[in-house]
Amino acid sequence: MLAMLGKILLAAVVLALLYFGVGFVRYAFASDETRIRWLVEGMEEAYNAGRPGACVGPLAKDWHHDGYSIDREMLLGALFQMAHERDRETHELLSRVEVDARAMTIRVDGEHATLTAEAQFSRLRAGKWEVGWRLRIEAELVDGEDGWEIVESRHLDLAGTQLGR
Repeated sequence: MLAMLGKILLAAVVLALLYFGVGFVRYAFASDETRIRWLVEGMEEAYNAGRPGACVGPLAKDWHHDGYSIDREMLLGALFQMAHERDRETHELLSRVEVDARAMTIRVDGEHATLTAEAQFSRLRAGKWEVGWRLRIEAELVDGEDGWEIVESRHLDLAGTQLGR
C-alpha cells in the first residue's frame, strides 16, 4: 500500500515538473512579440474574470495614460469597483472586454516596443451583452527585469464612450 502511494506521488511530481518544464521552455523560446501578445491576452482574461490586480499587473509603477490624469492606482480602484458590479441573480460581471487579436500590431526595437490594439467593452443589460465602447489603444512598452511592461498609453474612441459602458 505504501509503495503504491509512493508511486502515485512520484507520478504526480513528474507530471507537475513536466507541465512546468514545458511551460518554461515554451516561454523561453517565445519571441518578444508573442510575449507581448500573451501579456495583452492575460490583461483581457483578468478583466473578464474580475481580477483587477492581474489586469494592471503589466502596467509600470509610473505608467500614465496620455490626455487623462489617471495613474495606475486610480485605474486599479476603478477596476475594483467594476469587479464588484455584478448581476444580482447570476453574480456575473456586468462588463467585459474583447481585444481583437487580428487587428493587433506589435513592433519590437530592442528593449522597447509599441503596441496598437482595438478593443470593445460590453455591458450586460437585461440579460444581453451590448457594446458600449470601441477604441484603439496605442502603448509603449519596455522590457525590464520582470519582462515587458506598459509605460505609456493613449486611446482613440472608435464608437461610443467609456461612459456608455
